[in-house]
Amino acid sequence: MKRIIYMLILFMIFLGACEEKIDVYEGSSGIYFDPTEAVLDTIVVPWGLKNSDIKTQNMNLRVCLLGDVADYDRKFTIQVIADEQDTLSAVEGEDFRLLQNEYAILAGKADALVEIELLRADDLIKRPRRFTLRLEETPELGFLYSRMQTLIDTAQVTSLRAIDYQRVIHMDERFQVPVWWSLYGENFFGKFSTKKAIFICDQMGYDREDFVASFVESGLNEGKLRFAARYLHEYLQEHPELDEDGEPMTMGPDAQK
Repeated sequence: MKRIIYMLILFMIFLGACEEKIDVYEGSSGIYFDPTEAVLDTIVVPWGLKNSDIKTQNMNLRVCLLGDVADYDRKFTIQVIADEQDTLSAVEGEDFRLLQNEYAILAGKADALVEIELLRADDLIKRPRRFTLRLEETPELGFLYSRMQTLIDTAQVTSLRAIDYQRVIHMDERFQVPVWWSLYGENFFGKFSTKKAIFICDQMGYDREDFVASFVESGLNEGKLRFAARYLHEYLQEHPELDEDGEPMTMGPDAQK
């Protein structure tokens, strides 16, 4: 009998719990840039491994939702921040283009993509470019979450900056040193520089990603590199080029034998 009464009590408690309303998040909604895509607030776009004939590339920035998914579209905008004091400041329309004026977190979605067309300046190797894109709050999508970065100015005054409401896009012609360079690079081609690596690839018709890869991945080998170095040594005798340091570009000792 006691067991039956005990079971009845448990059953009544269960029914009461089922009738209680479960609380769900019903607060404001916010937006922020995906923090996994950037180091702090900066994304570096190295053009160096893109062949010289490639002048544009597109990139996407993911904007994330904080809060409930809605059954309707919620719009937001992106502001381009211009810094006239920045000598590396990119120019909209010349160095990049936003492909939309207005964006939205669509109904049933928790994120959106901001597509940007990046344009390769002819003098990018001499002067990198950068620009800042900043989210703008709306009544429906505010600023509710961001990682914070500590800044110290020249007067040693400390301040905090929310870094997930903006993205700094930095573009340059950075060219990574090939994996085989420590074995053959110095002897065949001399001191490494980005300008020299670009020159080698352009003159020999090498794909830049193949040039920096391993022999297994690229199909290059010691014999091909030796031939390229000797050919380019002869070429530079007739068509001198200046390297990044302003000195005449030269190949390595094995190329000059």
